[in-house]
Amino acid sequence: MKVYFAGEGYIDILCKYTHCRKLTSYLSKKEIDQYWKLTRKQIFLDSGAFSAFTIGSLIDIDEYIKYIQENKEKFEVYATLDVIGDYEATERNTRYMQKCGLQPLPVFHYKSPVEYLEKLVNEYDYIALGGLVPLALKQQKLRNWLDFCFSVIRDRAKVHGFGVNALWAWKRYPFYSVDATSWLKSAKFGEKSYKDQRLNRFYTETVNYKERVEKDLLRYSKLAEDVTKLWEKRGIVWD
Repeated sequence: MKVYFAGEGYIDILCKYTHCRKLTSYLSKKEIDQYWKLTRKQIFLDSGAFSAFTIGSLIDIDEYIKYIQENKEKFEVYATLDVIGDYEATERNTRYMQKCGLQPLPVFHYKSPVEYLEKLVNEYDYIALGGLVPLALKQQKLRNWLDFCFSVIRDRAKVHGFGVNALWAWKRYPFYSVDATSWLKSAKFGEKSYKDQRLNRFYTETVNYKERVEKDLLRYSKLAEDVTKLWEKRGIVWD
């Protein structure tokens, strides 16, 4: 299983490890250029539609297409420009990108109709499941939805899980690839407080958060290796 490390920053840490893969949003062009310049490693390009949606913004599809065409060598995979909550508009965007000579990764969103999922599985050998981030803290809902999706997909297509960070999900479903931002959580906690019981006073200790981020990066990489071996034992081998 491939893990693409998402989120901005800490490129210096990612660059240290040749086995690590990067997912970057179209909205982060400077980071894409920086990472490519330092590594010459191809990136998984996310359209940034979800981020744009949350701030009430729109992405121009022609500009997105032009950017991919002009920087195609930088991308291992590039996702379609999805429209949150509108699977028909998402499909139109996918078709339009194909007419422009591109081969975007199609995306099936949470609560889209099963007929559309069937259509994607019959037409493509690699698809993505999106709109799952809001379910991250609702494990039963996420489990029910993924159970449904994989009951339709079965072994007919490779699947990318956008924002699927949980180990239980990696073990339960045969994802071909996922992307994770959880490796950056340590960076949010650069200090920790503790209480000296004897003196009844609180102290703050500075933590080397970059070191913690790096450890989390390697931990996720190791978990992905273990999950890959687990699925190999179950008879599923990713190329």
